[in-house]
Amino acid sequence: MPFGHVFVENMLWTGSVDQTIRIWNPATSQCERELTHRNNGPGHTGAVTCLLVLPPTPQQAAVHIASGGMDGTMRLWSTTGDFIHQVTHESEVLCMTTFYSDPQGLYPSWPLNSLSSAFL
Repeated sequence: MPFGHVFVENMLWTGSVDQTIRIWNPATSQCERELTHRNNGPGHTGAVTCLLVLPPTPQQAAVHIASGGMDGTMRLWSTTGDFIHQVTHESEVLCMTTFYSDPQGLYPSWPLNSLSSAFL
């Protein structure tokens, strides 16, 4: 049963109660990659409850995917599924949202290299 999904760069990402994130190619209906903790992988150790696309910002040119899970972590991925960073939260991560600076700098944002639990 999928808990969350996002569509980015012509690929569908799904998070599931089976602790996996799968990257699907809608054109072929094939799973192109499975992100998991099995075999010492960097994936979640609890159900993946939410996924969020982080679009480019003035501070970060690339698109990234954030995942949250019942294991109390937020994990950051490249759009190809490469693991980038993990942040541990005090409890389960059930949902995420984001906001970015506007051109006048009225709203704060965080560069990806300074992620902290405040991000969650």
